[in-house]
Amino acid sequence: MREEDERIEGDEKCVQDMEFVAKDAIVQGKDVGVLAKKERAKKRACEPEKRAVKANQREESVEATLALTATTVALEMEGLKKSLEEAKVGEEEAKLRQENDFSIQLIHRNSPESPFYNSSATSSELIEDAILRSLDRANFFHSFVHIKEKTIVPTVLRNGGDYLMRIYVGSEQVEVLAIADTGSDLIWIRCQPLDKMALFIPHKSTTYKPISHDASLCRYVPKWMNSPHCLYNYTYLDGSFSLGVLSNETFYLNDTTTNGRANSFPRLVFGCGHKNHLPFKSTNAQGIVGLGGGLLSLVSQLKSQNIEERFSYCLLAWQKLVSNKIKFGAGAKITGPGIVSSKLVSKDPSTFYFLSLKSISIGNNETRMSQIPGNIFIDSGTPLTMLHSSLYNDLEVIVKEVIGVDPISNPPRKLKLCYEPRSIKDVSFPEMIFHFDGADLRLLPINTFMEYKGLQCMLIIPDDNISIFGSMAQVNFQIEFDLKKKEVLFAPADCTMFGLRD
Repeated sequence: MREEDERIEGDEKCVQDMEFVAKDAIVQGKDVGVLAKKERAKKRACEPEKRAVKANQREESVEATLALTATTVALEMEGLKKSLEEAKVGEEEAKLRQENDFSIQLIHRNSPESPFYNSSATSSELIEDAILRSLDRANFFHSFVHIKEKTIVPTVLRNGGDYLMRIYVGSEQVEVLAIADTGSDLIWIRCQPLDKMALFIPHKSTTYKPISHDASLCRYVPKWMNSPHCLYNYTYLDGSFSLGVLSNETFYLNDTTTNGRANSFPRLVFGCGHKNHLPFKSTNAQGIVGLGGGLLSLVSQLKSQNIEERFSYCLLAWQKLVSNKIKFGAGAKITGPGIVSSKLVSKDPSTFYFLSLKSISIGNNETRMSQIPGNIFIDSGTPLTMLHSSLYNDLEVIVKEVIGVDPISNPPRKLKLCYEPRSIKDVSFPEMIFHFDGADLRLLPINTFMEYKGLQCMLIIPDDNISIFGSMAQVNFQIEFDLKKKEVLFAPADCTMFGLRD
């Protein structure tokens, strides 16, 4: 009896072995039928003749087992294949979304999320700070346009800029806040070990790579000194500077529309700043994200990442303590009623977004026409709007006539038109239409007037050196910069509807 049990146990083991071999053969694409015949032959050769009948019966059972096993494994393989195909489709869809568009939180300097936030600052103090930043930035832009030595770059970093972006750098995805600047091109951040305030440590990132001094990209930055690597020297007009190594690195740009996940963008060119001097005290602002029209700006580099050269934003009034959002790629295309567009004018420097402002009107009154192409540029980092006196003087006359009340004789700072609240108690401030080439832009009082030191003041001032369409004039407009078509598009909007939940 024991001997028979051992034979049966041995037979069962043979069947199990054959099932395992069958599964392995199916995974490898082998013929299960051929395999079964070989196994049966092997089995007959090693079994005694007296067990031939029982062996034949077991062989039939084995064939049935093999057939069932083959069917089961085939179904499992089909399910696995389907799962892999679905996963691949999901990856391709995710990749397509990343290739087409993404968005990043745009943090205003007065937002509680900003490192420059001052909870005790009054409204007048914030406006005064905005006026000073506007005047400084206009002076520096003017100087840059006219200086011959282009190793000095225009961006004004005084007081930390108007908007910041949260980005993640390197294989360790180090989180940094950087100033978003439409008036400059280079992306750069503080780097250790020489800059002790830096958060990013290049040698810890497996994706960091310095660029060679003889690489073509090195021609687009002012040189620092001779070296095997491309060493740059960005000196700003306010005395700030960044000295470092032009490098490649993977940036993770937070897509706020996809559950906060970050999309990766490998081999972006940026400046790894080892010696930096910035005029503001906060260590939380770690550098600059250039959004200008030059080759090294973020929007220009995204072309190599299969993303359209396009970005857009919808700025909120600075009193709104919420964040804006800046979009890139196909998703940056603005929609809705009232879209108008104006062609960008190619001028030196290519960093700036120049437009042609023909005139300004209030009702039936209109300033004289300007025939100068590219006579103003649009900038998100300059709060006030600056106009050449040939336009401003006419506009001031029209505004005074429409309001019908004399302004105060000595307005604060560089402001020109300010009114006592009691004198304009029953007066409504007028709407203005800025007639750009191809685009008539209707500005509401929120874009052109604001309370400052107990007065109601116009946020447009004269400047014979340079004209800038500032950020306060851009409030509650969707604004799209299409670098491929060389145009800027505008659409009136309630920008609170384009927040982070969009």
